[in-house]
Amino acid sequence: MGESYLLLIVIEYKVQSFPLTLEQCQDVSNFCQNVLNLDDGIHYVGVINKNGRILESTHCNDGVNNKLNSKELEMLFMQCSLLTSMMKDFDYKLGLSQYALYERETISEFVFPCHLGMILILVNPQKNPKRLARKISKLVHALDLWVGAKKLR
Repeated sequence: MGESYLLLIVIEYKVQSFPLTLEQCQDVSNFCQNVLNLDDGIHYVGVINKNGRILESTHCNDGVNNKLNSKELEMLFMQCSLLTSMMKDFDYKLGLSQYALYERETISEFVFPCHLGMILILVNPQKNPKRLARKISKLVHALDLWVGAKKLR
């Protein structure tokens, strides 16, 4: 009597490493367009695999994405990959990471972990990040379900 128990639940979050099917590619493409359509302050949406390679992206033609050349974009994707990997290192002890936000002078960067790797979203820095994060999170969770992620919750 009076004994207390600690229940430990381990959640394994596997990143998909095999090629996407045609249907999954279409789902990811639709996801990118849906996120871009959420708010006029969203400039770029990219789904990046665990190796920092772009799977799918879309952007509005406002010139924000023209600030970085292809090599710099690739470096940004690799940075996001590393960030996501490091965020997951503490999921066991601190809980699942929801997203990371970097606020710069000219752009805000959201990085959402997902089973495909991560999602990078570039946003106007004047937009409310909490409100946008909630809207985007709903679509990220739906994407995980659409393309067959196995969730243990």
